[in-house]
Amino acid sequence: SRSTTGSAVNEWKRVAASCGYAPTVSVVEEYSDHPHYVRAVVENITIALRRVPAADRVNVHLVFSAHGTPMKLVREGDPYQGQVVRTYNAVVREGNFGLPHHLCYQSKVGPQKWLEPSLLGTVDTLAAGGVSHMIVIPIAFVSDHSETLWEINMEVRRHALSRGIRYYDMMPALNTNPS
Repeated sequence: SRSTTGSAVNEWKRVAASCGYAPTVSVVEEYSDHPHYVRAVVENITIALRRVPAADRVNVHLVFSAHGTPMKLVREGDPYQGQVVRTYNAVVREGNFGLPHHLCYQSKVGPQKWLEPSLLGTVDTLAAGGVSHMIVIPIAFVSDHSETLWEINMEVRRHALSRGIRYYDMMPALNTNPS
């Protein structure tokens, strides 16, 4: 997203220039459907699926959750949502898991309209529909941090269990996945 990665890269360039630091730099602008990235995500989903008792795997819903962004940015042409959708589609196709899957967004702040559906709303809808098992895939998060470890793995887990979800897990973040 221009609001996060774009601003971070711009700030890095500004600070580096003000310090007289001018290394040769290559910025990877986009990798949403790069085969290595997709393969790494599929591998980590497989790790999470192996933790589900074999007889229960058919009950699992894969819930892909990306960080949300205000709709204003989407309307202004920010590429993030399209990249998230490309990653989601590539992972579902490559993984060929044969399980129900859902894409949603999290971490809304402020009064603006943000990408939907929300992660909490998706959990509520699935629970109300009788879903008993879910694995949340922190898609577009390449490493663990507060939004994976706290928000998804603790807050949303509590929420899901309180709504009747019996099995809740989170795919491990890529962190140092060799792929």
